[in-house]
Amino acid sequence: MVSVGALNPSGRTVAIFSNAGGWVRAHRVGVSVVSTFPDAFDGSLQAALEVFVPGDGLRSSLDFDDFRGGFGTWNGTSFSAPILAAEVAAFLCTAQDIGVVDQATAVRRGWAAVTSRVPDLSP
Repeated sequence: MVSVGALNPSGRTVAIFSNAGGWVRAHRVGVSVVSTFPDAFDGSLQAALEVFVPGDGLRSSLDFDDFRGGFGTWNGTSFSAPILAAEVAAFLCTAQDIGVVDQATAVRRGWAAVTSRVPDLSP
């Protein structure tokens, strides 16, 4: 088990909402993550501006909770954790001797997977 904090899209700074402390052992991007969303959902917010341009049709600003395109942009450590989990799985799948191993070896491999890609966040 490992705790994961969220990084901003640059991957260089920790997100303002992310937990902090010695228990946070890894960070992955968790801000402005694009993910799928049911396309039938249309939230209560509407585009801030809509204008009809003669000869060009309707133009509008972004409607932040109109997901009819099937995707949304999200923030949270809940998006960072699956990114790390996928990286750990990919790392473990590349092991030369992926067969059955003892518990200590499995833990050592898992920890190596987590720490192999942790960015340096020192100032």
